[in-house]
Amino acid sequence: MKTRGSGSSTWKRQKLKLLQERLKVKVLKKVEKKPFLPKCPCCKTGNLYRLAVFDQRGPPAWYLGGGQNAIPYKN
Repeated sequence: MKTRGSGSSTWKRQKLKLLQERLKVKVLKKVEKKPFLPKCPCCKTGNLYRLAVFDQRGPPAWYLGGGQNAIPYKN
């Protein structure tokens, strides 16, 4: 038979804390992660910020400034 509140996460946190104190277990503190900010691939300075994300089909034609019949740019 379950006791009332035995499934709640609050109860588990309180019980875990008590058990760790009684067993004299060192509690590891979570290290706060820094946000990943990629650097410029050319000069390796500054931070790059994501402005838009596209799916596998790539950016729409209006975003690139041309239509489907536009002539592709050649180097």
